[in-house]
Amino acid sequence: MCVLARSKTLLCPNCHHHFSAPCALGQHFKAKAICHEAWLAAALQKPIVTHRQRWRISAKCAVLDDLLRLEQNRVPLAQSVVMVMHPGIGATNISLWNSLRDELFLARQQGYGQVFSLALVSGVWFPDQEDVVI
Repeated sequence: MCVLARSKTLLCPNCHHHFSAPCALGQHFKAKAICHEAWLAAALQKPIVTHRQRWRISAKCAVLDDLLRLEQNRVPLAQSVVMVMHPGIGATNISLWNSLRDELFLARQQGYGQVFSLALVSGVWFPDQEDVVI
């Protein structure tokens, strides 16, 4: 059962059905593999972008919040549903941000939400040896 609901509807690009909740779209993708495959094919044929779009940490965390909610509600194909909810973000970005989930949430909590990327505090080549020396 899905508790998460959105005010805007989600549209299946293959059969053009409208869904009011992400979990309904996930169930639809799970039941109709052809719709999921068509959506993935359409998502992979993105228009050519002339410049790189960078996302702020707060935007990355908002996407991860949606992904967490969907995973907690056991929505099938949660990452695909998140890609439908946020059309400009690809699967590679979501996977990368998900691997850095703890660091991104910590940065947002500490007030670095408007920053574009996380950086190492120290750029040394041998951090373990630096800790021993200090």
